[in-house]
Amino acid sequence: DTNTHETTSYAAFGQANWTFAEKWRMTFGARYTAEKKARVGSQESRPDPIFPIDAPPIAGPNVSIDEDRESTDISPMLSVTYFPRDDLMFYASASQGFKSGGFNQLRTGEGVPGEFDDERSRNYELGWKGTWLNRRLQVNGTVFFVDYEDFQSQTFDGQAITVRNAGGMESKGVEFDLVYVPNSLWTLGMAIGYNDATYSEFDQAEYTAAMNFAETGGDGLVPITCTQDLAGKPIDNAPEWTVSNFVQLQDNFGDSDMSWVARLEYNYVDDLYMAQDLDEALHRDAINLVNARLSLSGEDDKWQVTLWGRNLLDEEYHVIGFDVPVTGGFAGINAPPLTYGLTLNYRTQ
Repeated sequence: DTNTHETTSYAAFGQANWTFAEKWRMTFGARYTAEKKARVGSQESRPDPIFPIDAPPIAGPNVSIDEDRESTDISPMLSVTYFPRDDLMFYASASQGFKSGGFNQLRTGEGVPGEFDDERSRNYELGWKGTWLNRRLQVNGTVFFVDYEDFQSQTFDGQAITVRNAGGMESKGVEFDLVYVPNSLWTLGMAIGYNDATYSEFDQAEYTAAMNFAETGGDGLVPITCTQDLAGKPIDNAPEWTVSNFVQLQDNFGDSDMSWVARLEYNYVDDLYMAQDLDEALHRDAINLVNARLSLSGEDDKWQVTLWGRNLLDEEYHVIGFDVPVTGGFAGINAPPLTYGLTLNYRTQ
């Protein structure tokens, strides 16, 4: 396969603020985008196709590629902000997002389009940002809803990594975070997120390895190109709950110029599917990650010594997982196990 891609993009954007009352402000803006993408190349099996049938991405009919696509979009945004006091703000916003379509890189089967369409999203938020206790406590919160049209879903179909458009996807949830500094020694932080992300329409989703294996009569050699309907199902790699906490203690060594920092972190990630086809064999359980570090620094942080440890609970999980329908199996990449070390930093200036 040979491919040359060229993208030409133009954009213009602007934003304005209007203080229409003493404690009220409106912000409105828009972005205009115009893009042109071109792809020139070829897909050849030399000296002749290896198989008499179309078997992407390994072999198939020789194809010359010379195609282009153009996209234009106007993405507006509007927000209203209310300041009951200088250190507290409530807001409501609505905006539209845009991601241009493009071309998949590897060979596709005959009759299978090698490109995907533009993605558009509409985002709505309600939230607040504020500080209390003489600015020692900061608390932020958001409720959001995002509606995607022609969501660009990425999948590995056992032959190639491709992008195809889901008809629609919705993401809704809440986010909450706080940082509390009770005194000069302690800092505590917490962030909690809930995200319910599901396809509202996706009747061209990839088959699971088991489905493909069954469709081929059990030989699993050349999977039949089949799809499933995932409307109402969750998207891959989107946990519902995420939690992040830390506690940090720092101080100087008496009257010296040396200082030390101790930090403990805890992160929770809910269970999720690692592949777009929602294969149960690629369902990952929730994970709990604990990290810690202890640092000693000299004057002006010119030198620093840090003792650190990651994944102290030695959680075993996969970072990435995907189907290999050609063999009726699966593949994945393991996350790093318990890891610890010592880091030295020194600045000459």
